[in-house]
Amino acid sequence: MSVPAAHTPIHIPSIVSLCVRSLLNKEPRTLNRALRLLSISLKDASSSGSQRSWMSAFMDLAFSSAASASLALDLAEPMRLLASLDEETMKKKASAGDVDMKDSTDADAKTKTPADEKQTDEAAAATQKPSAAALNLATPELTLTLYVATAMLLVDAHKYAEALKTCETAVQMAATYNRRTLDLLGARLFRLWGLAAEKSGGTKGLAALRPQMLAYHRTSCVRHDIPGQEVLLNLLLRSYLSERLYAQAERLRSRAPLPEGALGARSNAQQARYLHYLGRIRAVHLEYTEAKECLSQALRKAPARAAAGFRMLTTKWLVVVRMLLGETPERRELTGVKVLAPYFALAAAAREGSLAAFTRVVESHGAVFARDGLSHLVARLRRNVIRSGVRRVALAYTRISLADVASKIGLEGSSSDVASVVAKVIRDGGEGMEEAYIDHASGCLCSRGAPNVYGTRSPAAQFHDRTMFLMDVHNEALRAMRFPAKAGDDGETEEQRRERRLAESELATAIAEEDDDDFL
Repeated sequence: MSVPAAHTPIHIPSIVSLCVRSLLNKEPRTLNRALRLLSISLKDASSSGSQRSWMSAFMDLAFSSAASASLALDLAEPMRLLASLDEETMKKKASAGDVDMKDSTDADAKTKTPADEKQTDEAAAATQKPSAAALNLATPELTLTLYVATAMLLVDAHKYAEALKTCETAVQMAATYNRRTLDLLGARLFRLWGLAAEKSGGTKGLAALRPQMLAYHRTSCVRHDIPGQEVLLNLLLRSYLSERLYAQAERLRSRAPLPEGALGARSNAQQARYLHYLGRIRAVHLEYTEAKECLSQALRKAPARAAAGFRMLTTKWLVVVRMLLGETPERRELTGVKVLAPYFALAAAAREGSLAAFTRVVESHGAVFARDGLSHLVARLRRNVIRSGVRRVALAYTRISLADVASKIGLEGSSSDVASVVAKVIRDGGEGMEEAYIDHASGCLCSRGAPNVYGTRSPAAQFHDRTMFLMDVHNEALRAMRFPAKAGDDGETEEQRRERRLAESELATAIAEEDDDDFL
């Protein structure tokens, strides 16, 4: 089977050219564009059933005949699997009555717009085949790019065991080089390695890699490999949290924080993952305010059009943490999404302040809370439900017996137990409880109703939170800025200055694009 013409002249030469430019210009971020284009090209190859042909074309273009034959031997098993996948895809297309590749290619050519043809011509003109000397220099980069492509194809085909073996070989190869141009490729391999291990063996599969990941993380720290540190730290935190090892995760986070300079300057996807894991650790350790801040930032940094599962899980944790802080999520935040229905019922029970309703929700949706890892936090909400119920009663009545308070919120126990619980709520304070007290002589709860909210510190606290959020956004934007060189630089000709500005413009465009493929 031959490679489709749309892939060979455009995608593969572009990927090879970007890898070589990254090495020759010593600009590792150019590989971001190569990896983004690689994902697009592999999706097209998978949909057309030409995975094996894509790999063969890449090796023929990027390597010499001897190197290509050696790589073909190393990747013999993955290529055999990809060839079988190609045959399965073609059989499915034939059974569905699809036309052959030639007819489909002709049809696509007929439906191309002038804008598409112009973009194709520009890409083909800008990405010519590099020289043999340049390719020899870029051999490690191109070799690892081929391994990344192989692992991505195997993961997309759900061949996780084979993908795991391929990633292990590639990771060991990448560890032998100390080159900044390989950092992004190594980080992508680490991500695919962890994904394949988790899919093939579950949480135990990821935990089995923990000693190796710790060793690679130490190596990345020594080499100042920031992309590798980010990915490995997130994989290690994920392996700890999947087994509920929160103490070990906190110890790792405190001793190996996110690399300096990573925030605002590196992958938004890795930042979002790190903030998500950090928020979960903070929530388990009763630091709800910090947990809410981390989870909110993770939700804002997550891509809007991808990673739906990540956004849903972060939203669930954020809803529970907000309820633990005494806040009530708005109805519009939880309605319209089926997977959030249990949390909508939980928020409704907490808003109502009824222990009976809270118990029914926990019993009916306990399996969902356990699957999301939130059962232990949901159990802590019982005290918040009691507090909410007592506050509602205090706002509605200026004087009510403790027995009626217990019946309204569903609290069981003796009168002394009820009085103790109500006294704790009064001590905690909050809206409507500023002037509340217990009249022990008559056994009643007395209050003055709802106070004037503008006479409290609530508006000032909300204004402070909004101001701090804007200041954090401003500081991150400053750290992410790239300042131009000083005007007094010597030894730079006009041609060199023009090339530098062109490279900086291309780099800024690549950084500005949202790389949704980071969320696999």
